[in-house]
Amino acid sequence: MAREPSPYPWPPPPRSPWRRAGRYLTEHVERILILVAVGVLGTLLLVLWLVPGENGPEREVADGSTRVDSRSAFSTAGGVPDAPPGEDAGTLAVYSFPNGATVYLDANAVGITPLELDAIAAGTYTLTLQVDGYNPVDTVTSVTPGERTSLVVFHEFAAETVSLEPTESLDPVQVTPPLPRRTPPPRETERPASRPPPVATPQPETTRPPPAPATGTLAVVVRPWGTIVVDGTTLARETDVQHATTLPVGEHRVRAVHPTLGSREVTVTVRPGTTAHVEIDLN
Repeated sequence: MAREPSPYPWPPPPRSPWRRAGRYLTEHVERILILVAVGVLGTLLLVLWLVPGENGPEREVADGSTRVDSRSAFSTAGGVPDAPPGEDAGTLAVYSFPNGATVYLDANAVGITPLELDAIAAGTYTLTLQVDGYNPVDTVTSVTPGERTSLVVFHEFAAETVSLEPTESLDPVQVTPPLPRRTPPPRETERPASRPPPVATPQPETTRPPPAPATGTLAVVVRPWGTIVVDGTTLARETDVQHATTLPVGEHRVRAVHPTLGSREVTVTVRPGTTAHVEIDLN
């Protein structure tokens, strides 16, 4: 049976990359426009963040802190020291809790926290932070060239001063002593009738069991092996391991028997609460 030819060519002809790109742009034009708008907005925000504001050396940082350039009016006024020519400057960021503390750098006011000082000369500085209602904080920090140094300061509440003024003298108060307490006369109580003395019931005599005889432990091992007999009683047959038994306190006869090496008997003294070890060598 003849097979009808397919109206679609096989294999399909390769698609042009430009054609596929145009089709993708047509299908995803909304997403592309959104991405372009986000990129343009981000670029504008970055430019606005990098360009200084109208205040000159101070500008707001993304985290809300004030950024101060040391190569500004503060340098000429002696507030923030300038970095020497040819030397990398450092950055000093100062944060405080609560915010709004006035920062003094070597006794010169340089800003209010949160504060970030750019292009400051490397070295060691004395910082003083003051805020209303809290105790001032003095600290020493070092700035490293080419690095950012962060300083976080926690303020403590200032102790309130309470003034005690003398009060007017009060009239003395007369205290009346309490009246003596009257005790009622004792009442006559009837005496209970005399009771006969209790009769002691005879207690049955309890007999205590005789104390258990004192015992000890005897541990016996035979080399190379053999039968262990203690006081005429076989403890173990043809064994080479140690066997233990509990015996009354006193002397006991221990005998080891071997079919070819013969036998040997020893006397052992067992003491209370202890273990007597015996090793019989038949070699």
